[in-house]
Parts: sequence; structure tokens; C-alpha cells
Amino acid sequence: STEKANCCGSDDHRESVVLEARHKSTEKVMYYSACAEQSSEHPIAKAILTKAEDLGIGQGQTRPLEEVEHFEAEVGKGVKCTVGNVTVHMGNRRCLAANDI
Repeated sequence: STEKANCCGSDDHRESVVLEARHKSTEKVMYYSACAEQSSEHPIAKAILTKAEDLGIGQGQTRPLEEVEHFEAEVGKGVKCTVGNVTVHMGNRRCLAANDI
């Protein structure tokens, strides 16, 4: 079965926080977030990757990142992709609402 990891980031680009992740551990949320953002230059993506490295997640870390499939960036909203068998939706409230989350 396909699992969903739903992460909501702050609308304020100066701060990168996970506001909601239903039934997921912090490490799991950070893992999927880092996988989704690993190729991004966005300031929030860089903050996610930095925090993930603090948790041992990332290239050259205890838990390396997987490649993503079906990546879609929604400008001003967020991203969605598939990591393994997990569908990941990350973004602001507009992104989550647009995906019925």
C-alpha cells in the first residue's frame, strides 16, 4: 500500500518548521522532506537539509537519501513527489489544501 507523508512548512520564508505530520516521527518526516528537497536551492530546502544532517540523514550520513520520482514543484505552494512507495506532499497551507490534505 502507498503511504503518505504530509508536511506543512511555514508561509514565512525566514523560518522552516514542520507544522503537521500525521502519525510520523520527526526523523521520518525529516527523511522524506530531505529526500524531496535534496536538489533544491530554495532557502527552506537548505534549512531542511541542514536539520536532516543534524539527525544523521543525508548524503554521507547514517541514513542516505533516496532518489525521488514524479517530482512536481508548485511555485509559491510547495512540492510533491514519491520516495520509494511513499507519496510526499510538502508546502504551505495552499499546497496541502490543493491536494485535499
